[in-house]
Amino acid sequence: MDVKEADKVYHVLFFGSTTVLDGVSLVNNKSYPNIADDYIGTYQKLKTLPCDVFLAPHAGFFGLAEKAEKLERGEKPNPFIDPTAYRNFISHAESDFRERLRREQKQFGE
Repeated sequence: MDVKEADKVYHVLFFGSTTVLDGVSLVNNKSYPNIADDYIGTYQKLKTLPCDVFLAPHAGFFGLAEKAEKLERGEKPNPFIDPTAYRNFISHAESDFRERLRREQKQFGE
């Protein structure tokens, strides 16, 4: 969604999750054979989305407490306007995913 602050429009992104739950296989998953490809596609899509303000279901994902404290102190610019937070988060999440996929592929000899 877009929001306006001081005559400037910012893109707000509400991130859900890309966590692969424990016990869910990315390789040889009979109930979801395309799971790894779908995750790869998800990361490709997430990297194209514009994001100035990154929000997520877990405060630690986007530094809610720290940013709220800065905002309360009146720090400028608005600490929630942080495009690099989203990019860094997605990059780290994708890296974790790809490492898990590599481990599973090695385990299954793929």
